[in-house]
Amino acid sequence: MVVTARLVHTNLVHPEWMLPAHLAMMDHQSSLSPSRLDAIRQNLHTSATSRCASLHPNRTCATFAYATCRKLLKRSAHIFVPLHGLSLCLSVGMNRPVSLRRTATSLARSLAFMTSSYMLAYSTFCLLPPHNDLAMIRLTSLTPFLAQYLEPPPRRASIVKAVACYSLLSVYFQLSAKYLVVSKRTGTRLAAVLFATCMTYLLQHPERHSRWAMEYLYGPKLSTKSKDNDVDADMA
Repeated sequence: MVVTARLVHTNLVHPEWMLPAHLAMMDHQSSLSPSRLDAIRQNLHTSATSRCASLHPNRTCATFAYATCRKLLKRSAHIFVPLHGLSLCLSVGMNRPVSLRRTATSLARSLAFMTSSYMLAYSTFCLLPPHNDLAMIRLTSLTPFLAQYLEPPPRRASIVKAVACYSLLSVYFQLSAKYLVVSKRTGTRLAAVLFATCMTYLLQHPERHSRWAMEYLYGPKLSTKSKDNDVDADMA
């Protein structure tokens, strides 16, 4: 929950703490234009207009919600239909049992996850008191965490790992802006090295870290496998 809230807060309030590729990916998924997103972020700092006016000028909340929900469903389909299609083709190619019903259910859950993640966030813009931006940002930061429970546990674990990676990089950029006296290009390279080093260490030595965290990320089979390896080593 903390890492998810951190990422959403960074995206809304401090987009400069994100890698350009990560920021562009999240902005593309939002179905809002870059100019509209810039206006929303600027308004959160200045409060020059109401949140509704910055989110959907010249439109009512209901009209915006209906139109945006359709756009988000379409955007989600563009992302997840090819991914689920490739997974289905891979299963067929490897002679694995295929259930079209299960595949359709999995696709529907993915579409609901992405659509609800953004629609819940947009709802907080309009429904919460207009002069309490801090409360809105805090609640909005929690909406993707709640929406991810629409996904099955294995895919939810993958989402958590990706969000944790993005949040780690945002912490680096936040600290480097204050304490690291290097060019932005050099800072980005250092961030990439830090990210690769941390992920390599985690993947190579998961048994050295918190058992709860590793089971949450990789599933309980990892700890069982580690115990079996320890028993085999003792017997040897």
